[in-house]
Amino acid sequence: MRVVKIKNEVLEKLKEDERAIAHLFLKTNVPITTLKRWITANDEKLTMYGILLAISEITQTAITAIVEIEEN
Repeated sequence: MRVVKIKNEVLEKLKEDERAIAHLFLKTNVPITTLKRWITANDEKLTMYGILLAISEITQTAITAIVEIEEN
Protein backbone atom coordinates (compact mmCIF):
# COMPACT_ATOMS: atom_id res chain seq x y z
CA MET A 1 0.00 0.00 0.00
CA ARG A 2 1.22 3.50 -0.80
CA VAL A 3 1.01 6.36 1.64
CA VAL A 4 1.22 9.89 0.24
CA LYS A 5 2.18 12.78 2.52
CA ILE A 6 3.22 16.38 2.05
CA LYS A 7 6.96 16.93 2.57
CA ASN A 8 7.90 18.53 5.88
CA GLU A 9 9.71 21.45 4.24
CA VAL A 10 6.54 22.34 2.33
CA LEU A 11 4.48 22.15 5.52
CA GLU A 12 6.97 24.41 7.30
CA LYS A 13 6.70 27.00 4.52
CA LEU A 14 2.91 26.91 4.76
CA LYS A 15 2.96 27.20 8.57
CA GLU A 16 5.11 30.34 8.37
CA ASP A 17 3.17 32.07 5.59
CA GLU A 18 -0.30 33.35 6.48
CA ARG A 19 -0.77 34.60 2.92
CA ALA A 20 -0.21 31.11 1.55
CA ILE A 21 -2.91 29.76 3.86
CA ALA A 22 -5.24 32.58 2.78
CA HIS A 23 -4.56 31.68 -0.87
CA LEU A 24 -5.30 28.03 -0.08
CA PHE A 25 -8.62 29.10 1.41
CA LEU A 26 -9.48 31.13 -1.70
CA LYS A 27 -8.56 28.29 -4.05
CA THR A 28 -10.18 25.45 -2.09
CA ASN A 29 -12.91 27.09 0.02
CA VAL A 30 -11.70 25.07 3.04
CA PRO A 31 -11.90 27.23 6.21
CA ILE A 32 -8.59 28.70 7.35
CA THR A 33 -8.82 27.11 10.81
CA THR A 34 -9.31 23.71 9.18
CA LEU A 35 -6.35 24.25 6.85
CA LYS A 36 -4.13 25.24 9.78
CA ARG A 37 -5.23 22.14 11.71
CA TRP A 38 -4.53 19.90 8.69
CA ILE A 39 -1.11 21.51 8.13
CA THR A 40 -0.13 21.17 11.80
CA ALA A 41 -1.15 17.50 11.87
CA ASN A 42 0.07 16.72 8.31
CA ASP A 43 -3.42 15.34 7.77
CA GLU A 44 -4.01 12.99 4.84
CA LYS A 45 -6.73 15.37 3.63
CA LEU A 46 -3.92 17.62 2.38
CA THR A 47 -3.30 15.01 -0.31
CA MET A 48 -6.73 15.42 -1.91
CA TYR A 49 -6.13 16.44 -5.51
CA GLY A 50 -7.71 19.90 -5.22
CA ILE A 51 -5.61 20.74 -2.17
CA LEU A 52 -2.44 19.38 -3.78
CA LEU A 53 -3.09 21.39 -6.91
CA ALA A 54 -3.60 24.57 -4.88
CA ILE A 55 -0.42 23.97 -2.84
CA SER A 56 1.45 23.32 -6.07
CA GLU A 57 0.23 26.60 -7.57
CA ILE A 58 0.97 28.61 -4.43
CA THR A 59 4.48 27.21 -3.98
CA GLN A 60 5.10 27.15 -7.75
CA THR A 61 6.32 23.58 -7.41
CA ALA A 62 5.26 20.41 -9.21
CA ILE A 63 2.96 18.12 -7.25
CA THR A 64 5.52 15.33 -7.47
CA ALA A 65 8.06 17.59 -5.74
CA ILE A 66 5.83 18.43 -2.77
CA VAL A 67 4.79 14.90 -1.80
CA GLU A 68 6.52 11.88 -0.33
CA ILE A 69 5.30 8.45 -1.38
CA GLU A 70 5.97 5.67 1.10
CA GLU A 71 5.59 2.01 0.20
CA ASN A 72 4.24 -0.25 2.96
